Amino acid sequence: MPPSIVPEILALLQPYLEGREKAWLEQAEGRRVPTLPTTADGVKVNVREIVKSIGCNPNWEQHFYRKAEVCGPINALAREQGLKGIGSRSAEAEPEAVVKAVIARQGSDNKRLAEQLAEAQAVIIRQQREIASLKAQLGLAQDAGILLRTAPARTR
Repeated sequence: MPPSIVPEILALLQPYLEGREKAWLEQAEGRRVPTLPTTADGVKVNVREIVKSIGCNPNWEQHFYRKAEVCGPINALAREQGLKGIGSRSAEAEPEAVVKAVIARQGSDNKRLAEQLAEAQAVIIRQQREIASLKAQLGLAQDAGILLRTAPARTR
């Protein structure tokens, strides 16, 4: 198994975060602006910029999302600076995904129920026609004076 690159990332990341925290604390308390790089909307930490800033291999960016020991310190500083941390977008999207899944399930349930309703209506129409036909036959039989047996025939 290849050695973990997390210690290499942390060796580059720790001094960077300490510098960003120091710059944050040096600002006047009422006028502080985030010292961590942010996304275009200025709300969330920009991981790609952090990777560039620390001189880390760009291919290692994935570890910032997957390894708690890497994203944890960044998220702690981000919260302190009023930013959303790494992975916050997926946490926000999760409730949307749940709602979409419920809507999709309800849609398929509705489709299934509509098909069952159509089948039931077809059965009802077929039975109504058969009842009408049998009533007509019964009417003809009564008009002709034919006796109908309503009980099973007796056998001696």
